[in-house]
Amino acid sequence: MKIIETNISGDFDFTGNFTKIIDHQSRVIEADSWEQYVLHYYSTNSSFFRNKFPQTFPEQCTISRLNWNDYHLSCIIDNGQFLTYRLAYKEGECI
Repeated sequence: MKIIETNISGDFDFTGNFTKIIDHQSRVIEADSWEQYVLHYYSTNSSFFRNKFPQTFPEQCTISRLNWNDYHLSCIIDNGQFLTYRLAYKEGECI
């Protein structure tokens, strides 16, 4: 299945709102299932992301505000240098 990820990197204020966007990008990745994709956010050292997409979860990153449903996922990834807001959804399932 195809999953579309969009990353928006920038600075946040103390309430969690963006104060400055540094970069943004989108890509399409392949996963066996939506469930497999979501589960890897709970185990960021998993081989799925480390082998196929090593830039997805940089070493020593932390994930916060993880929310997901049957079609969408969002979270904040902190790699120690800046924060990235990630949005993902199953291709063709966007509402």
